[in-house]
Amino acid sequence: MTDTSMPVKDSSKHRRHACLSLAMLVLVLFLLTKWYDLANQMTLVSSASSPAPPNTKSDLYRAAEHSGGFGIVLGLVLSLFVWHPRRVLGLLPWASLVLAGCFFLLPYQNGLVVTAFFTGMSAGLMAWPLMITLLRQIGLTGPLPAQGLGWFSVLAVAGLVGAYSLRIVLTKLPLQHVYHGLTAAAVVLTISCWFFLAQHALEVVLELLFMPMYRFTFLGPGVQQIPPDGPLIVIANHSCMLDPFFLGKIVPRKIIPIMTAKYYDLPVIRWFMKHMVGTIRVPVSSRKTEAPELDEAIARLDQGQCLVIFPEGKLRREENVELQYFSQGIWRILKERPNTPIVAAWIDGAWGSFLSYRHGPPGRGKGLDWFRPIRMVVHSPITLPTDILATHQATRRYLTDLVGSLRHHLVTEPNLAASEPQTAQQPEKIESE
Repeated sequence: MTDTSMPVKDSSKHRRHACLSLAMLVLVLFLLTKWYDLANQMTLVSSASSPAPPNTKSDLYRAAEHSGGFGIVLGLVLSLFVWHPRRVLGLLPWASLVLAGCFFLLPYQNGLVVTAFFTGMSAGLMAWPLMITLLRQIGLTGPLPAQGLGWFSVLAVAGLVGAYSLRIVLTKLPLQHVYHGLTAAAVVLTISCWFFLAQHALEVVLELLFMPMYRFTFLGPGVQQIPPDGPLIVIANHSCMLDPFFLGKIVPRKIIPIMTAKYYDLPVIRWFMKHMVGTIRVPVSSRKTEAPELDEAIARLDQGQCLVIFPEGKLRREENVELQYFSQGIWRILKERPNTPIVAAWIDGAWGSFLSYRHGPPGRGKGLDWFRPIRMVVHSPITLPTDILATHQATRRYLTDLVGSLRHHLVTEPNLAASEPQTAQQPEKIESE
């Protein structure tokens, strides 16, 4: 039984996000336009007390304008490399930090051209994520067609009108007051971006770091049908330690992975997993009478979060065993929250990578991956019927067969919605968990 209906969005929340994004866009464009205004005035003040001809300073300002324009174009182009609708927001903290630094360096005329370049580049890096956020809030979540480009143009004009309106209001204020006020605004913008988007900033660094290492191909209708809100469970095969990152490429929202304490408790990893990622820790214990990680997973679903679960329970270790029979954990979660949508995926190409167990433990005696092809087949969201959830054997066999069936669609891609297992066959012998 499939259920591809999308959850109802919180319209008030989306309106708030849209208004905040538009306000930030106006502020960024305003800071950019006023930066050049201040640069022009400061060069005029410097030229009045300088023995050099006045046109020397004006030439410097024109060069700064050209440099800033090139920086804007470059920033927009660079931002397009991070196309993930959520992860792209990680550009804002880094770009706002550069923008604040440019305001601090504005009085130093020797580096005006270079400073103008970085000012424009930071504004270009910030404009695209804000535009993407606005487009998502008004319902354009897919690729930008003609309609999306039209909205993009409308929002850009609105942002420029708002920016120049603020600029006109401040034209009669003293130069130093305006400079200090705008510097303070840039600092506030930077602090706000880092406070709210620190995790996004980390993710965008990882995105750029792994860009030359992996090439991704996404197949299946589930790529465009992943619910953007509400509780969700994403399940997949587990062949590589980077599998959560790979799944994060297709899930347009924050994901909550589940990690064993063996890796979670490592000194540096622990802080990032706990404070930045929000990972659920699985204690290492031979006795499974209690499972606090399952209680926490259920609580996260109640909060409307997205869990990434690898039901095999461990990384793949054998060449001839592509998928192991799923453990009871996934059934115990679904038994408590039976209406939770499930997105099944198959990750191909991770086995044999740098952080897989093929030819030895992950990361040992193997070279880094370069442009390694990673293909993912994504099924449409489903909810399991009550007869399947009645026993853990039926649930585990059904989901194991569902994930395993996806690997057969890597050559040709038929209608995956019709490829679900017809019945949940219980195995003749179920090993004890």
